[in-house]
Amino acid sequence: MPLNNYEQLLRDAEDRSNKVQQVFETYDHAHSGSIDSEELMCLLDDLGVLKGLKTNKIEFLASELERADKDLDSPISFEEFKTFYNAAKEDAMGRRKKGAAKTPSGPDEEAKEAPVNLRLEAARKKAEEAEAIRQQNLEMKRRLAATQALHKAGDKKELDADVIKMRRDAAAKRKLDKLKRQEEAAKARAHAKSVQENDYYEKTAASRRSSAEESVDDDESAALSELAAAARERKALQLKEGS
Repeated sequence: MPLNNYEQLLRDAEDRSNKVQQVFETYDHAHSGSIDSEELMCLLDDLGVLKGLKTNKIEFLASELERADKDLDSPISFEEFKTFYNAAKEDAMGRRKKGAAKTPSGPDEEAKEAPVNLRLEAARKKAEEAEAIRQQNLEMKRRLAATQALHKAGDKKELDADVIKMRRDAAAKRKLDKLKRQEEAAKARAHAKSVQENDYYEKTAASRRSSAEESVDDDESAALSELAAAARERKALQLKEGS
């Protein structure tokens, strides 16, 4: 029984989603159902949607990362990735919605915009990293293809398997490097906190010493005042007796 147009559209959409998911899973190195955000550009490129973008690749990805309601370092699930994929398709057709640029009208507005600007800056940096990884990925594919052509061995499936392996190894190295950077940053923060605490304790101790010295001075002043008062009383008594 032939499918009607609506059913055919549903079937086509399901087929496309399955194909996209198959490619997505080649980047899911840990089989966790998610990928690193740094690999978004590679994945979009493999799916062929980067070529038709009307927006600059880095600006496109930075914009989509910035508007995503999540931490920029968090993994991207397949459902979340479909938002990026659909946005790229919409951009290619000139139908993607872009956030309107805002011009702060005063100090209060600038203060409100500051966190947004910082997030967009971080998103752009993440997009630049993703583009650098995409370029590395392309170079890796070219080297593998050239090696196979030189030895006249292997087929496309074998080449794809080699690419996936090298990509997985590269992702593992990036993750290890990231962990090392995070450990170094944590140590630096701990050291800075220790220095701040030492400064605080030293300042507190100095303040207490100063207060103690002032207290001693006050006691001495009171004692001198008492002695002066006693001396005046004795003198007054002596004058009274002499008279």
